[in-house]
Order: sequence, then C-alpha cells, then structure tokens
Amino acid sequence: MPTELEGQRLWHVILGPGAWRPMDRHRGVYVSPLVTQSVSLISLDELSPRSFNFALVYADGDVTKRRAIDTLRDVPLRSGQSPIPDIRAILARPLTSLTLRLEHTDWWTWTDSPGALHCTRQLGLDPTVGDGSAHNHARPTSDLMLYLAHERRAGRHPTAAKLARQQGSKWQAGWASVIGQLPDLKTLELVLETFAEKKNQLENVVECAKLWKFPIDGDGAAYELVWDGQVESTRWSRAHKDDVKDRMQRVLWYDKCSDFEVRVVRFTRKRVVA
Repeated sequence: MPTELEGQRLWHVILGPGAWRPMDRHRGVYVSPLVTQSVSLISLDELSPRSFNFALVYADGDVTKRRAIDTLRDVPLRSGQSPIPDIRAILARPLTSLTLRLEHTDWWTWTDSPGALHCTRQLGLDPTVGDGSAHNHARPTSDLMLYLAHERRAGRHPTAAKLARQQGSKWQAGWASVIGQLPDLKTLELVLETFAEKKNQLENVVECAKLWKFPIDGDGAAYELVWDGQVESTRWSRAHKDDVKDRMQRVLWYDKCSDFEVRVVRFTRKRVVA
C-alpha cells in the first residue's frame, strides 16, 4: 500500500528496532539464537541488538565459524537464560535484493474510474514524494510524477530532502531515503499491477520509473541504483463468480474487471562516476 511505502511503515519494517538492521549486517554480525531450558526463542530487547528473535553480536572482523555460546559470552543475560552449547552462530547475510509490490488495489486511486482525467485520480508514483497521507499535496499525483520526470530528463534529479526543504517540511518524505540506507543492496525490483483498463496509466508510471535513481549510502564510495534497461510485462485474468455476473449492472466498475496488467521494473547497483 502507498501508505506503507510512502509513510513510515517501510522504515519500521526494514530499519526499525528489532527488524532487519541492514547497517549492522553490513558491518558484520553473528546471528545467535538465545534459548531457555525449554528450547524456546526469547527476545533480547534491551540486552543486545536484536533482529526479530535473534541476538546480533558484532563480529569485529572475526569471520570464523563460532558457537552461539562463544559469541554470547559478553552479552548480559537474565537469570536462567543461556544458549545451548552446540548451537552454531552464523554470520548475518547482508541485504542485497529487495522486491516492492503494488497490487491493483494498493494504489491511492485504484477505485477511480479509468476514464478520470484529473491528476489526483490517476495512477502516480515517485520515490521522493509521499508521507503516507492521502492529501493531494502529500502524495505523488500523476502531474507531479510527470513534472519530476521532466526534471530528471533535464539532469535535475530531485531528492526527498530537497523537496522537503522546498515545502518547508522537516519530515523526509518518500521511500528513496529508506532504500538509500541499505548499503549492500544490489537489486531493487518493483512489481506494479493494475486493472487492464488502466494500462495506459501504468505505462506512464513505468516510463517515469525508468528515470529514477536511488543513491546508496556506502563506505566512502558513491553508488546508486539505476534502471537496468528492461521492463518485464505480464498479465493475468480472474473468473467472475456467477452471482457477480448476475448483478453486473449494479456493481462498481472494478468489480466487473477480470484482466490485469503487471510490469516489473528493476534497478541495479552502479558506481557513481564523478
């Protein structure tokens, strides 16, 4: 949903406390399960960095195979908590690929008529715009999406921070900033789906997406994700239930739709040449 993609939800899922912790994975951490005598996983909370129900212990350059009991030697545990001696700790894998999907009911304007012409009623998406609210000035309308595409073609690539300053906002809207905090990311895949009746609107989004760039925070070197030059096109259909067919004249337009268009746009990691 755009509310999750453009708001703070994506940040919490990837970067929030107890989530994937990509910066720690980039630095090098062991993933160690903590177990009680009942062999159930426990939450560390304030005891050490945590990724879901596992402890993260900084490797500090040591990439040898280790036991959980060794990696957790310096982690303060509550009374009665201890790792099983023969459980192995493994090095956490970095986050190298990410897929974001918008299904046909995920767009802000998915219920609007395919024939609607106003920019606030057509499909729109831009990684530098959106704070999770439905207000027209706070989400990527089709006109704003096309304007930003024009700017990019002219070599003026907008950033969420720049747009926030222009609008006098302290909140860095959009979701490009979250992508930029994944230092090991090599591939970003966007799966965009809509009703076949909105195919032309989807194509407009895809054409704009080809110009998007995602700067990546690295260790000194500058990298960015850019379109890989290909767009994958697929479509699928669903069968209507008999009761829906019987009341076709009374249902909303999108309940009558049975065909859907899907576009997959991928962005790959490139080094920025000064």
